[in-house]
Parts: sequence; C-alpha cells; structure tokens
Amino acid sequence: MKKIREYLYLTIGNLILTAGIVYFILPHNIVSGGTSTLYIVFSHFIEIDKSLFVSIFSFLMFILGFIILGFDFAKKTLFSTITFPAFFYLFENIKLNIAIDPLLSAIYGGILSGFGLGLTIMVNGSSGGMDIPPLILHKLTKIKTSIWFLVIDGTLIFTGIIFEGIEKALMGFLVCMVFVFVVEKTVTLNAIKSKKIEIISDKWEAINNDIQEKLERGTTIYDIYGGYSAINKKKIMCIIFDKQYQNTIELIHKHDEHAFIIVSDVYEVKGEGFSFVRNLDNIKIEGN
Repeated sequence: MKKIREYLYLTIGNLILTAGIVYFILPHNIVSGGTSTLYIVFSHFIEIDKSLFVSIFSFLMFILGFIILGFDFAKKTLFSTITFPAFFYLFENIKLNIAIDPLLSAIYGGILSGFGLGLTIMVNGSSGGMDIPPLILHKLTKIKTSIWFLVIDGTLIFTGIIFEGIEKALMGFLVCMVFVFVVEKTVTLNAIKSKKIEIISDKWEAINNDIQEKLERGTTIYDIYGGYSAINKKKIMCIIFDKQYQNTIELIHKHDEHAFIIVSDVYEVKGEGFSFVRNLDNIKIEGN
C-alpha cells in the first residue's frame, strides 16, 4: 500500500509540475531556472525540440542521481524520467490558451511547479530534471535543499538575462521564490504538526504535573536566571501536538495567568511519543 501511495504521489507530482511549466512558464519565456531555462538558453545555440531536450537532460540527471543518491532514489527518479517527458509531450500537444498577465502566470507557474516537485521529494523521488543537483549538493554539504535551489536557479536566471532580457528574468526570480516556498511547505505536509512551548512561572511544579498527567506529554525542566529580575527560576519545555495547543494554554493559565509563554512551530519530531505514535485521534487533549 505504501508503494502504491508513493508512486501515486510521483505521478500526480510530475503531472502538476509539468502543467505549471508548459502552460504558465514556457509560453511567456520566463527565465525561472530549472530545465525550462536551460532549454531557453540552449535553443539560442541549437535548434532542438523541447520534448527531446527534456528527455535527454532527464536521462543524464537520472544517471547522476543513481550514482550519488542511491538505488531507491534512482527507482523513483527513473519513474519520473519516463512520466515527466511523457506529460511534457502530452501537454505540448494539448493546446490551452491561458491568456493571463505574465506576472500572474509567473506566480501560478511557481505554485504549480513547486507543489508538484514537493510531492515527488516527499516520497524520496524527483522529477528527474534540474532538481537532482540541489538534492545531491544537500547530501554532500548538509545545506538545505531550498538554498541550493535558489543558488542554482538564481545562476541560471542571471544567465537568461543575456538572452531574454531583464523583465523576464525578474519574473523568473518571482517564480523561483514562490517555487522554493511552496516546495518547503509541501514537503512537510505529511509531518505530524507540533509546537514547542516554553513556560516560565512560579507555579511551574503544578503546571508540569498537569502537562504530564492530563496531556500525557513529557517535559524538560531548565534552571534559568532572570537578567532583569536577577532571580533564579525554572523553565518548562515541552513538545505538544497542534490539536493540544489550546488546552495547554488553558491549563497553564489555570495555574498562572501571568506565566511567560514562548510558542514556536516544530516541523519534525523524532522519538517516543511522536514518530512512534500509532493513532493521533487518541491523543489526550483534555486540559481540565
């Protein structure tokens, strides 16, 4: 079942990614980075069909990904290497005249292509195109994939200024920023949504007990020193599920309405009680 879901994500992801490129980015010759910009640059030197260029480039990236990123990644990339050019050829022959402003086209192109690629990366795959170099560089350097997307696509966009002018390049930067933002948000869709809560209160013992007993969440207690008050205090830190947030705040305020509370979003948590949770519907949320 897991394999079926993964390849369904790959298929839908490649379909959406290709639609964003073919119907929103390429018609306006937007220099947005990626395979589409490579084609725009190459087309000024050699006459080559778009679909053929995409097929050749996707194959070369597949070989590179197989060597560096491994067999599981290569299997899924091979699937994308076949489906992405197939969708590209299909959409190239389905003429849709989407007559919208180039600026809107850039925004929607970034949204669609970012969401499509995010779905493929979510299941450890790729589109088989220019997204492979950032994934390789992430593995080698541990720098975020999104940073490498910005660096590589930004370089291509600057190159594209020579051939397409600054206006299309500026729209390309817009596509790139939207694309990277949507990719990051899409990749975390399957993550269990959590929050980190830090609490400073004189009633810390009662609050700590209630968090553990009523919410069934673990806590960590820190010794802290007030820079202004010059008083030693205790700080509680705990990770809760999003659905427990409101009850946690009510629980804290029941003991101390003036408690100092810091809340931040957590995108991934590994360990007992989170990555090993069996049924989120049974999580305790009663705060009273």
